[in-house]
Amino acid sequence: MAENEVLDIKWGQSWHDARRLLRRTDAMASELASSVCGDSAHAVARNLRKALQEGSSLLTILKASQGSAADLRAAVKVFPCGQLAKIAAAACECSKSKDPAEVAKIAAGILVDKHGDQVLAMTKESQGWANLVTRRSVAIALEQRRDEWIESLAANLERSLRGEPAKWPRRRSPGERVTAPILVSRSLRPMKRDQSNVRKP
Repeated sequence: MAENEVLDIKWGQSWHDARRLLRRTDAMASELASSVCGDSAHAVARNLRKALQEGSSLLTILKASQGSAADLRAAVKVFPCGQLAKIAAAACECSKSKDPAEVAKIAAGILVDKHGDQVLAMTKESQGWANLVTRRSVAIALEQRRDEWIESLAANLERSLRGEPAKWPRRRSPGERVTAPILVSRSLRPMKRDQSNVRKP
């Protein structure tokens, strides 16, 4: 895994669904946008979990931002995921209140912009997305999901800014849409019985 795959769409393990769709010639812009948003959430969660496993959360960046500029630089330097630390530090500097919710939303917006720009740049290199009209449709699809996308990233960023572990988001299959009929069919499925406590005759 790339050490800082939060921005490493081309090689990061969290981005395999989006990369697969970029290689396809029959995928829809809305399908790609959905996959990018999901993979983005996974990349952020993966980095936050990795940092916490190494004894750090974004709370260290937030606390350092309340001190001197030197304190903040030092905190960023030792944070396990450098890219994410720099983005969090930039968000802290933009926030007047230093409230975790506000900082998380600012950082999420930065990440969304960076991820969106990278995906659009990668469509130029992909045969199925090289057409200008097609690339424009991807940009529109990503913009339509912007608020939801930011909210999904901000939730985990805020948890880390409070020193809490990130929640692992459910990854959907590319193009999967959870419609009412799908929810109904899932609810009607028989539950598997726990056989561990069933007595044998």
